Amino acid sequence: MDNRIGIPYDQMLCVDAALPNATTAKISTNVCTLDSKKAGNIWVRIFSSNSVTTELAAGATLAFTPYVGLTADACTTVLPATFMKEAVTSDTSWASGELICEFVIPKSLIGNNKFIELYATTSANESADYVEAYLFVE
Repeated sequence: MDNRIGIPYDQMLCVDAALPNATTAKISTNVCTLDSKKAGNIWVRIFSSNSVTTELAAGATLAFTPYVGLTADACTTVLPATFMKEAVTSDTSWASGELICEFVIPKSLIGNNKFIELYATTSANESADYVEAYLFVE
């Protein structure tokens, strides 16, 4: 079942973005514009891609880090990341369309920045796993 149905979003950060192979990589396929006319915090929701089940290898780590910037080609300000660790001896998995995580970026951290991208960091080869990420403003 696709759990994304009925979840509103303002912009799409990525669709079918491969996670990296034990490194940090930009997974955004879109640089999103932060609408300064809207008040409130920014929410990022990350789902397992509709094309595959997403797995995190046993003992592996996964982090999603937003980067913001004043221009679309200069998203270089790193914001706090959300971090996950698989601490058991078997893989963790998320079915197609299942929510992996969501986090809020307080408006105070965004400041005057107008653009946002998303990076992922993995400690294992997760390149066969794909995610989708959406952005919405409160």
